[in-house]
Amino acid sequence: MRQLSRVLATVVIVTGLCSSALAQDIEPNSSCASAQERGLIAPPALLDGSLDAPEGDEVTTTDVDFFRLSGAPGQSLAIRIATGQSVGVFDGDCTLQAVSSAEGKLAFRVPASGRFTLAVADPFDNSFSGNGSANSGAYEVSLEELPGSIGSVSGRLVDAITGEPLRGDTMFARVDLLSCDAISCSPVTSGSPDALGHFRFELDAQNERIPAGAFLIVAIADNYQTELEDFNAAEGEDVDLGDVALSPPAIAFSDLRACSGVLPQGGVCQYSVRIRNNTSEVLRGQAHSIVINLNNQSLFEASTRPTGTGVQRAAVAIPARSTHDVTFHFTVPSFLPIDSTICVDLALGLNPSPLFNLVHQEGLFCITKSIFGLRVMGEQESRTALEGSSRMAPRRAIPRSSAIQRPQK
Repeated sequence: MRQLSRVLATVVIVTGLCSSALAQDIEPNSSCASAQERGLIAPPALLDGSLDAPEGDEVTTTDVDFFRLSGAPGQSLAIRIATGQSVGVFDGDCTLQAVSSAEGKLAFRVPASGRFTLAVADPFDNSFSGNGSANSGAYEVSLEELPGSIGSVSGRLVDAITGEPLRGDTMFARVDLLSCDAISCSPVTSGSPDALGHFRFELDAQNERIPAGAFLIVAIADNYQTELEDFNAAEGEDVDLGDVALSPPAIAFSDLRACSGVLPQGGVCQYSVRIRNNTSEVLRGQAHSIVINLNNQSLFEASTRPTGTGVQRAAVAIPARSTHDVTFHFTVPSFLPIDSTICVDLALGLNPSPLFNLVHQEGLFCITKSIFGLRVMGEQESRTALEGSSRMAPRRAIPRSSAIQRPQK
């Protein structure tokens, strides 16, 4: 590049240069093999430069700048670029190790050799090959030393009303750990609670120790409200969050037992669901269940009676903070075509007009037929099929956490 790059004594130390010196970038430095030597860094450090094509070739050539640096082996660095370009780190063999996120952030550990190469390229050139879309001009890269690692983060997911653990082995439940700065939070790792609701994190998603700092826990579970808890963890500290309580909705369906007696060739499907009343009032009404063939959109209503004509719905009177189990039946015919999919939902309506005054409706499960016969789909398969149907109420989808705004106190 043609522009000078300054080195400030208080933020960047370049071997052999005095504190007030200016170092000129010397082309070619557009490949890892020809990286410019910049010597030892002493964080916090600031590196300035500019992406400019050779004179007379501003349109066809996209500049990439490579700088060979050295630091303390094992040192953890936070690398940030505020001007939109991509930043990458290469090892001593010029193998790309890490690329900055969309927010221009990159965490990196100096290898045992103490040597590494930093590259800056066009925002659309994540391979640092010079195949970007434009030369984006000046940039500023900061390098800061990350704090030491924490010990662990642990806790237990529980129901806010009953205190019962939310078990990751019997329901969809997950805990996401995010690291936070003053503005936003980014994912570190995630996991499901065990059979007692416990969770514990010691390593990040790349099996590295987790740097100390500010964190956010995002706890989610099917049919529960998401819970956020922020906290700080110092170097070596083991943080026990205790019980992380998730609030259930006013009405929830749980403990589904789906068609365990259906043979591959068909038969009567008996299924049951627990209706939970989390309100302070008695719920009186009816529960009814719809069965739909997704292939031809035909539907009918299941009955609480296993045999006989006519449909019988489930009358319910559920006391406050209590549960009520309902059981339904329908016949799955053996002559269903291959690749047929049947899905089932459940709706709860309150008196005096339960068919019109619906207060909760949810897709429960699906059955599919293959050349091997009929089978009940797993939870994720059923979720996908239900969400693709405009006639059924899908199970509530729970999105994964990404970079999110830090909650304000």
